[in-house]
Amino acid sequence: MSVYTIDTEVAARAGTNHDGTADTVKGGTISGENDNPYETVDLGGSNTKAIAVEAAEGFVIKDIKVNGNSIDYSAYVQRSAAHKVVLPEGYFTNVNENKLVTAEFKKASNVKVRYMVNNTTTKLADDIDIQGFEGD
Repeated sequence: MSVYTIDTEVAARAGTNHDGTADTVKGGTISGENDNPYETVDLGGSNTKAIAVEAAEGFVIKDIKVNGNSIDYSAYVQRSAAHKVVLPEGYFTNVNENKLVTAEFKKASNVKVRYMVNNTTTKLADDIDIQGFEGD
């Protein structure tokens, strides 16, 4: 009987530390990123381990790919603003090839929203902070 692997990784990108020095930035974690493999599955079987993708503070999930192809993970979002996604046990069914799940994160920026009457300093509501995205 054939056995296939499910591996996971975080796509790292060039970034900058707080002191301005260059560094590799991941922006989050994925279950099993240090395991090789994360799981083995018999031909025709299903994964028995959930795969959690979680953004670090100040980051959001940009993309999740399986074997290089982006997937729609919107049904698996566990926290708002794409901070955590869990692909459940049984996400992969009838496995007949190795799987590589790659998570990619992007930096989020805080934006203060102020609700004011036009051309005045009169507040309509309390200020709120929201996260925007670098480059948007």
